Amino acid sequence: MKNFVLAAAAALLLSTAAQAKDFNIPSEKPVASITMPDKWSANETDSGLEGTSEDSAVYFAVDIADAANMDKTIQEAAKFLEDQGIKIDEKTQKNKQDKLNGRDIFFVSYAATDKDGPASVGLAILLLDEKTALVLSYWGTAGEEDKHMPEINKILDSIKPAK
Repeated sequence: MKNFVLAAAAALLLSTAAQAKDFNIPSEKPVASITMPDKWSANETDSGLEGTSEDSAVYFAVDIADAANMDKTIQEAAKFLEDQGIKIDEKTQKNKQDKLNGRDIFFVSYAATDKDGPASVGLAILLLDEKTALVLSYWGTAGEEDKHMPEINKILDSIKPAK
């Protein structure tokens, strides 16, 4: 019986560790939902949600933007990264247009440096409808971020417009 109780407790702990946190963006009158890994620290911001991997190798944020006023939101995201001491190498810019969960998404990525050395930076615009978009900001430590790619892909796949 003792072994059964220990096995059941271990199974519960393992299933809890694999769980994730669901967030509405914003929490009042949501326009979208997103799921963050349970081991990541995540908190709401004035305009969305931000999260950091357990080892602080990856930062990921989602901000709501007015589709007609995207320039301002992108400038704010770039300023935030700059304020964090991230220097983007604009010569490394790569652009990509794709679909994410059936919606148009536009990616821009760069090589960069931060206080820890080489890093990667990405900004993306996900159009929810003709009026609303999400701006996704990503910053990761080169070499360390690769182990978080499965989590990052799950985060991206979890983004859904509110119903």
